[in-house]
Amino acid sequence: MGQAPAAPAIRERLHAAFDRLLVEYSQWGGYRFHGWTDYPDSSNYFGPLIWSEDDGVLRFCLELEKEFPHQVHCEFSIDKATRQDWEQTRVPVAPSKKPGGEVVDIVVSDFATFLDDDTAQAAFRGRTHEAFVEVKWLRKGWAGGRFEHDAHKRVKQVETDLQKLAWHLKLGRCLTAAMLVFDDENFFSQHGADVAWPHGVECLICGPAELQRRGLE
Repeated sequence: MGQAPAAPAIRERLHAAFDRLLVEYSQWGGYRFHGWTDYPDSSNYFGPLIWSEDDGVLRFCLELEKEFPHQVHCEFSIDKATRQDWEQTRVPVAPSKKPGGEVVDIVVSDFATFLDDDTAQAAFRGRTHEAFVEVKWLRKGWAGGRFEHDAHKRVKQVETDLQKLAWHLKLGRCLTAAMLVFDDENFFSQHGADVAWPHGVECLICGPAELQRRGLE
């Protein structure tokens, strides 16, 4: 089936896609607009492109497709149909729930040489995919306002996703993993210093602080 690309080469292409995303973000990122503060605020506006976390997923996928044509997938479910190791979940499972059920926001997987024969199911369920990416959005308007608690919850969710990505790497479900955070008012940059970032998980922070660091703002 051919030799899979090495993880460093995949990381290089992930970062190339992210570099382009940052340039685009400098033009339409939520940091440029008023954001959403509270219901009575008549100026509430997210901007033209990012209205949900899924929009952030979409924007990164558009850049990833340039690096990995026809290899980018959204909402990949870790379950009995997709993984032979689906029962090995990192998060403790309540007795009333079955293991599995995790969803990865973005998966990069090259199936150009995959064989569609009677071995396909086993090969798919045991496959090591090129990359797993999780995405989180911290919207502008949360900090210092009525809904700042949602921003703190989102920081905790980033930490949970990082633990999941580290677990996927450990099990060999992917060669590389990355956490992408849309940080529209630098809340994560200011409050995420204590987040434990696992070894091997790429850090992709898309926000005004990173733009300023790179001279893009």
